[in-house]
Amino acid sequence: MLSTERRFLLLFIGILFTGHCDGQSRNATKPQTLTLGSHKSVPGEGMIQGMPGSQFALFVQNKQPATASTVRSVSFFIDKNGSPTQPFRVHLYKADGDENKPGSDLLTQSVVAAATQGGKWFTVDVASYNISVPQEGLFVAMEWITDAKHPSSTDATEDFMPYGQILRPTFEFKESRTWTYTIGNGWNLLQLPNGQGRSYNAMIKAEVDIIK
Repeated sequence: MLSTERRFLLLFIGILFTGHCDGQSRNATKPQTLTLGSHKSVPGEGMIQGMPGSQFALFVQNKQPATASTVRSVSFFIDKNGSPTQPFRVHLYKADGDENKPGSDLLTQSVVAAATQGGKWFTVDVASYNISVPQEGLFVAMEWITDAKHPSSTDATEDFMPYGQILRPTFEFKESRTWTYTIGNGWNLLQLPNGQGRSYNAMIKAEVDIIK
């Protein structure tokens, strides 16, 4: 028979071994995270600013369409100028509209966010909404809005005035991936080539978790 000391020693080793295996299992099931959309840390020259109700949406292509994934977060590069702490509404759209424009809103609840400061990426956590990434990808959009602390006139007879937060552009894509929405005009593709084989796009990205 084993002595009491030897039984305790084997039990202790077994506990250590089991804990080590559990740790490996947890690490193995940790989801892989991918960034879709802009990968830049420095924005391009220019600015994107709208009126209440207007939107800018960047199409982010699904890099692994054969693998299921969900949206963890979305990020917007907000300039330090303008009103960087102005609240805005987040939208996630399927590309199922006419001509593959933004169509069905995947984020069925109203998600309003506000940056604490500008001059950098601002991230909004949307993991709790459990939004699946369509095979082709999706649009991530910013909508300019008003609230009690940040009122603004929406009188259509007034001249256009830049309003609220400033979204910065990126020139990392050759093609136009950004669509703009204005009340009365709907969605339109933003086509602004920079003359160097690159296009003017909104600096937006999404982080998605790959489901294994």
